Amino acid sequence: MMSSFLSRIRTETLERVEKQKKFSNFESSLRFQRAPFLFEAALRSKKGPRIIAEIKKMSPSQGVLKSAINEKTLAKQYAESGAVALSVLTEPLHFNGSLADLRSVREAVDLPLLQKDFIVDTHQILEAKSLGADAILLIVAMLQPEEIERFMKFAENLGLSVLVEVHSLAELEIALSFGAKIIGINNRNLHTLGISLDVSRELIHHLPETTLAICESGLSSSAEILEFEALGFDGYLIGSAFMKSEAPHEALRKIISGAKA
Repeated sequence: MMSSFLSRIRTETLERVEKQKKFSNFESSLRFQRAPFLFEAALRSKKGPRIIAEIKKMSPSQGVLKSAINEKTLAKQYAESGAVALSVLTEPLHFNGSLADLRSVREAVDLPLLQKDFIVDTHQILEAKSLGADAILLIVAMLQPEEIERFMKFAENLGLSVLVEVHSLAELEIALSFGAKIIGINNRNLHTLGISLDVSRELIHHLPETTLAICESGLSSSAEILEFEALGFDGYLIGSAFMKSEAPHEALRKIISGAKA
């Protein structure tokens, strides 16, 4: 059953998307025509640990993480500090993100970009590609199985990668049944918003070796990265731990350095 939090966000997002549809002409965008950077290839690279550094201004569970951000500067700093890809929160009401943030980051770096939002309509996928995203997020907990399959195919036909997010074995089985190539295991329970790294410790054992596994939420140390590397994870999406730091890119550099030691 969808949590009240996700249900509210789904309703809000559907309303937001309906208002945006009248202003779209995505196919004319130069970025819509470009070949996306290869998100999957970045996660398979030998450069490690493979961290997806996130630009996130606030979260429902922690409030404001950083009140003032220059997205272009931070994106460049993340790139220079060793991130293999970037994640950009574009949801406005609960994360204070915007589509303009994604556009700014695309202008600043030539890394694969994941647009982090609550996808509930193919309009958003077209929008993501037109703004320069290379990958989108689909959250199993807030979508019907038919929607997951349809959105995955729609995005992949546009050349975009799809990170399918799960929090339980049942959700993982749904994602795998539709051939998800990249699974994000979210340690945050979207019903309670609590975090437990045990979710990743358990679910990784149920993934086929050919499926890329991304550990999401709650990571904050090199020791944790080393543990999950040993378990077989291919990448790590880290946002809050970096954004709460005075210098997010320095926190990224430190965690990478420690995980290589």
